[in-house]
Amino acid sequence: MTALSLIEEIVKLNPGDVIIQGCGESAVARAVSQIAFARQIKVISVSSYGEQKKVDELKSYGATVALSAEQLHSASTFSQLTKGLPKPKLGLNPVGGLVAIDLARSLGPGGILVTFGNMSKNPLQLPPSALIFNNISLRGFSLLHWWESHSEQERNALFEKVTKLWNDGTIKILPQVVRFPSTTEELLGTLEKQNDSHRDRKLVFSLE
Repeated sequence: MTALSLIEEIVKLNPGDVIIQGCGESAVARAVSQIAFARQIKVISVSSYGEQKKVDELKSYGATVALSAEQLHSASTFSQLTKGLPKPKLGLNPVGGLVAIDLARSLGPGGILVTFGNMSKNPLQLPPSALIFNNISLRGFSLLHWWESHSEQERNALFEKVTKLWNDGTIKILPQVVRFPSTTEELLGTLEKQNDSHRDRKLVFSLE
């Protein structure tokens, strides 16, 4: 739901437009890549890992260009890897901290940077030049806030859209299903593992 909302709610995206996103391995980023691919929207996906093998995996999720945070930070490398693509219209920032600086710098004139997480647990940092000379905009997004501020009809419509994308194979992310823990300690331990910024699947508890 977060991925679809980010694609549809922030700015009008047409075929050929470009999204750039951090933490490309995450479940949200993978869904963004898959939905965008189906709509002929280009995606530049930034890996949280340094290994080239991990970076290359992002293309299997539907990313047009996959690169590491170090490659994003290097202006010359980024320009070479994204040659031929328009400047990103939308930036998705689930990490915060220093990565946000490079995401903001990569945006085209009037681009929008959306922060919907803070995996780094560091303050959001931005280059003043991107705001002053490139006129980018900053937005925040919370699915919980969206859910609470929209009608039941609108929530059901979003759920139906996501279900359709899942059923027709556009979204190919399988959740991790685990038996509901029998003790509070086990539950807390399981939830703590979910805080790993490199996890790539959502967790679903089974009561069976």
